[in-house]
Amino acid sequence: VIANMSYRRKYIQALIHDTGGVFLILNHCQADASSPLAREWALWAIRNICEGSKEAREAISELQKLGVEKSTQFDKAGLSVEYDEESNRLRIKKL
Repeated sequence: VIANMSYRRKYIQALIHDTGGVFLILNHCQADASSPLAREWALWAIRNICEGSKEAREAISELQKLGVEKSTQFDKAGLSVEYDEESNRLRIKKL
């Protein structure tokens, strides 16, 4: 509902930002096996909110990396994930 409501509606986009909704929606921008489409709807909502809210774009750009979470699935596959400071990207490496 939020994704569709925020489409090209600056008032709604500002309201979501002002109430801290952007960060709640960002929490859903990850894979979830129990709700596989939640990520897609969250990404659509963030896209719509950022389209018309400079404040939301600035708030997201100011977020800082906390770290890389360990993944048992990567461990089982013999892989690790590391953050590359130079490129500002995640790198997948074989163990």
